[in-house]
Amino acid sequence: MSISSNISKNKITRNMAVAGLVAGLSGVFSAPAMADKLMYAGGGLGLAELGDDNDVTMPYGRFGMYINENFSGEVRAGIGLDDDGVELDTLLGGYVRGGIPLSDVFFPYAIAGITMIDYSYDNGPFNDSGDEMGISMGIGADFNINERMKINAEYINYVDDDDAELDALGVGLAVNF
Repeated sequence: MSISSNISKNKITRNMAVAGLVAGLSGVFSAPAMADKLMYAGGGLGLAELGDDNDVTMPYGRFGMYINENFSGEVRAGIGLDDDGVELDTLLGGYVRGGIPLSDVFFPYAIAGITMIDYSYDNGPFNDSGDEMGISMGIGADFNINERMKINAEYINYVDDDDAELDALGVGLAVNF
């Protein structure tokens, strides 16, 4: 079999996979169950632990889109405020949240995704910096204030790698639109 026929098969396979993904996502996103609330945006403050016993305050922003009443996709971006020479320079991630509304007010959920962090240490003679990417998992709950606003509390293990670990307990506010 020639190289050009392998390339052609790979292109066909890739194009079919992309077409299937687009068709599947268009069906999911075309008729969300929450027609009056398609997206949300907000922010929060996390009390994070970077590595062993390095506490970092972490403000973050988030933007999400409801897939249906049980699932949403979300992106987040955050920074860490310098704390005794330990700094979370950036956090960027994509997540899926899934849960079951137990009432009009209470929505417990699980969250999973991928997070990339950049961090640095400057503790006198010990200096280090790096970036890590890892699987993220956590749990939380939304509490609806009214139809448009909600507060949330959650715990997430953003990154758990040999070189860096980032866990956070956070609270936030979001607006549906």
